[in-house]
Order: sequence, then C-alpha cells, then structure tokens
Amino acid sequence: LYFSVHLSVFFKRFVSGSQFAHLPRRAHRGLAKMGQGVSSKLLTLGVLAGAGAGVGGFLLLDGRLQFEKSREAKLSMLGALLEALLKVYGLDSASEDKWNDYEFVLSAVEKQGIFLGKASDALRGNVEVVLAAVHNNMRMAFPFIALDMRTPYFIREVVAESPGGSGARLIMERLKEQQSDRRSRGQPVDEVAESETVALALLDASKDNMAAVIPALDASLLADQEFILEAMESSGLGILAFEKGNFRNSLPFMREAFDVNTDVLDYASESVRAALLKELRGQ
Repeated sequence: LYFSVHLSVFFKRFVSGSQFAHLPRRAHRGLAKMGQGVSSKLLTLGVLAGAGAGVGGFLLLDGRLQFEKSREAKLSMLGALLEALLKVYGLDSASEDKWNDYEFVLSAVEKQGIFLGKASDALRGNVEVVLAAVHNNMRMAFPFIALDMRTPYFIREVVAESPGGSGARLIMERLKEQQSDRRSRGQPVDEVAESETVALALLDASKDNMAAVIPALDASLLADQEFILEAMESSGLGILAFEKGNFRNSLPFMREAFDVNTDVLDYASESVRAALLKELRGQ
C-alpha cells in the first residue's frame, strides 16, 4: 500500500511536469486525465494488496487461530478486502436494490465469493446464491452465509466441493457461530442435537471418504454410543474405524450394533465376538 501511494503520486506529478509543457493544451489535458486514472488504479490496487496481505497473513499465520476465533476481527478484515474488490470490479456504486436482485447478486458472487457480504439477508440465505459464492471462494464466503447450516442439500454440495474436508470444518464453525448469534438474541438453541444433525449429514455426504470430515466433528460425538449407532444406520460401518468409545470391546454395544448390521462382528474384539456368537447360538 505504501509503495502504491508513492508510485501513484510520482506518476501524477510526472505527467503534469514541465517536460510536457510544449504539448498542445488538449494533449496536456489528456495526459493529466490519464495520470489521474492510473493514479486512482494504483491506489485501488494498493488497498486491495494491503487488505489481501492482511487477510492472507491471518490465514497463513495459523489456519485455525485467532482469525477463526474472533468473528469481529475476521469480518473487519474481510470488510476491508470486500470494499477494495468492489472498487476494482466497479460495483462500489451499485444501489441497495441491486444487492437485493437475485440475478445481479448471483453474477457478482460468481466473480468473487466475498461479494456475498454485500447481498441482502434474504439472498445470503438463498441456497443457489450461497453455493455459487462457496464455489468461487469457500473461505471468504462462509462468514457471510445466513443459510441454516443444517440444510442437508447444502451440506452435501459443500462436502462434494471440498474433498479435503475444509468445507466440513467451515460448516461446523459456522454452525457454532449461528448458535452463538441465536443465543445472544434469546432464541432457544439445542447445541447437542444440532451438532449431531449436522455431523450425521456430513458423514452421510462422505461415506466413501469419512476420514476427510472426521476432524471437523467433536470428539464427544465419536465417544457417544447413540451417535455411533445412528451413524452406522445412516452411513454404514465405516464410522467404527473412528469411534473413540472403545466400543469394539463392549458386548452391550455390539449387541445393539448387531441388530443394525450383522457385519459389525468384523469390528468386534475376539472376546466380544466369541461372547456374542455364543449368545446367538443359545437363542
């Protein structure tokens, strides 16, 4: 930003200098106008570079650190980048009505996902608009999403978009932010039930690659017998490879799990398998 400001001033002075005094008045005015235009562009790019460096610095410093923990700080940094990008794309003068127009906003977020931050509340909760923004830039779009994070279709699309699991982590983080926002407004929040609902949807959307979304789930869920049984029923036995309740050594758990899927014996410890088979023969 510092460099851009000084380069901008230098260029403006250069084109208005005495070395061009011999030129016709019209040519001189043209040079001056060009100088102002280039100067303005340099300043805009400087702001963009400065804001981008600030956001990038936060992200690179530690992917999950204070930038992710402080919503206010994150929105402040993103707000600076958003304003700079609006100028670059010539959208800074767009009216409020424009940002309430579906086609206009959809086109904008397809160019830069962060433009979701300028959309009306209704469109920030529109699945098509949100997915277009996420497709362009998932991390920059997520802080502005008003869509309920428990929406199954949205969850499936985001998981498909981010096979590395980053989308799953962002969904869980945004869910907690939304829960905090609702709680601050005095609205009822069932954090456990909502977290379980989203976790089950994430697992269901990633049956072929559960390992990608497991890091996004609370460890307490993976140690909860009822949750593991529900996950088995909806997403298959793959979840047993990640459970943290030592359920493979639990005969009561394996009894219930056997009713869900008889192949669960493959995951049971030798002693539990032998005990369960003995019970089954006795029936």
